[in-house]
Amino acid sequence: MKQYALVIFLFLWLALAVGVGAQGGQFESETAVTFGQRIVFTLTAVTDEPLTAVALTFQPTGSPPKTETVTPTQLADGRWQAQVVLEPQSAGLSPYTAITYEWLVTLGDNETVAVPARSVTYQDDRFAWKKIEQPAAGTAVTIFWASESDKPGREAFAIAQETAAALQTILPLPPGTPLPIFLYPSTADLRSALRLNGHDWTGQTDPALGVLLVTAVNEKTAAADLRRSLPGEISRFWLYQAAGPHDAAIPYWFKEGLAAWATGTPGSTPPANPLLLTTLCDVTPPPTDAAGQSAALVQFVAERYGRQALAALAAAFVQGMDCDTAVPTALGVSVAELERHWLTYTQPQPTAVYFVQQHGVWLLLLLAGFVLMGLLVIRPRGGGIEIGRLRD
Repeated sequence: MKQYALVIFLFLWLALAVGVGAQGGQFESETAVTFGQRIVFTLTAVTDEPLTAVALTFQPTGSPPKTETVTPTQLADGRWQAQVVLEPQSAGLSPYTAITYEWLVTLGDNETVAVPARSVTYQDDRFAWKKIEQPAAGTAVTIFWASESDKPGREAFAIAQETAAALQTILPLPPGTPLPIFLYPSTADLRSALRLNGHDWTGQTDPALGVLLVTAVNEKTAAADLRRSLPGEISRFWLYQAAGPHDAAIPYWFKEGLAAWATGTPGSTPPANPLLLTTLCDVTPPPTDAAGQSAALVQFVAERYGRQALAALAAAFVQGMDCDTAVPTALGVSVAELERHWLTYTQPQPTAVYFVQQHGVWLLLLLAGFVLMGLLVIRPRGGGIEIGRLRD
């Protein structure tokens, strides 16, 4: 009986506690986003006590929290309302930033009520986005596109799935890592989405935005266009997610080389004027054909040392190591040795040697054909019959 009494007492105590919490009133929180212009946070309250003060605390992803205090207004029907208008540019918001926000209300009896926190995404609302949301290679891929056809979305998802599977073998990400991708109908639309918020388009998405922005202009060429652009964007985003604060220290050649490797068709032709590895190890792009040489260098590392060595190099870089530490840790050779092997690989070879290397298989087949034909036309000795002797 004592146990039952205790249960009943706890139940009544919880019920009273909930009742006290409910005495604060009813609160409704909502947001309205106008892309490139404003985000309006609105709190509507029905309470027995008047609202004397209202504060909104909001925190964009990757930024410190900020608090705005406003004076509430009593509406004609007795409700109370408070609004905070946030201008994205003045607040330094990037497009597609997620914002967590919470209202703190002070009532007339000095009671404070914290309205449960909510979140909103500052998303481009100028298009009627379609969406595919499916897991792929351990990541949570979401494709948004504005075309009437479903084809661009399906093609983008297939490429994202294939690229994520390849990158997981080099640099695994935690399960469920979000991979949001927006396919804009034109480069002008993509550029304007960034410029409306004080950013510029450089031909690549800043991975700090937390989303990938690419274009799918023509449905007939969308597959080929996405095959060229999307894997590289995913690769850069992937490195950023894995490296976190160390992303800025990853050498340019590895970022761009891995992006080319992710396309499945990296450049295999050695550059005519190779840059020194000490130059390529800079975190800023050298003033030459750095992208092409970066692709060739990553391909060289993968071919000479193996994919497992490429994975070890990626792991070293995302941990914050520089070239002088990451290369010997991952490849077992110094930067000077890797540079020597790289320069040897890129040295032009004599025409005859290059021809044999490129066409060696066909030359062997051709030689085998000549040998076989020779064996067929040469008549073995003693194999004939002398008819004249039979007559004798």
